[in-house]
Parts: sequence; structure tokens; C-alpha cells
Amino acid sequence: MRIFRILKKPITTEKTSVLEMTTNTYVFEVDSSATKIDIKKSVTELYKVEVASVNVLHTREKFKYGKKK
Repeated sequence: MRIFRILKKPITTEKTSVLEMTTNTYVFEVDSSATKIDIKKSVTELYKVEVASVNVLHTREKFKYGKKK
């Protein structure tokens, strides 16, 4: 798989910025079919850093409810 197909975008929120400062942990949105090994290789190749470990969390898409006309 290609790097930019695996790593979609970095997630920047208040929680992730605290993680970056305290534990040097970075959060990315990745392709659902990517494995931990694919993610590790992509981050290493793109950012030229050594990755200690990869944690993966699978979540469902949130549906937005609103008024319909």
C-alpha cells in the first residue's frame, strides 16, 4: 500500500495535543484495511522517525441527525 493511502490525515484536537506534549504520541486517521506493520512503515518512511509501537482503535462513523425539510 502507498503511504498517503494508509495515512489519511493527522487528528489534531485538545486531547491529541496533550498526548503529543506529554508522551510524544501522535494520532492519525488511517485506512481501515491497514495493518500495524503497514502503519509503522508508512510513518517511518514519511517522517523519518523510529516508531516504538502502534496502537489501533476501530470506531464506527457517527451519524448526524437533523431536521429534514
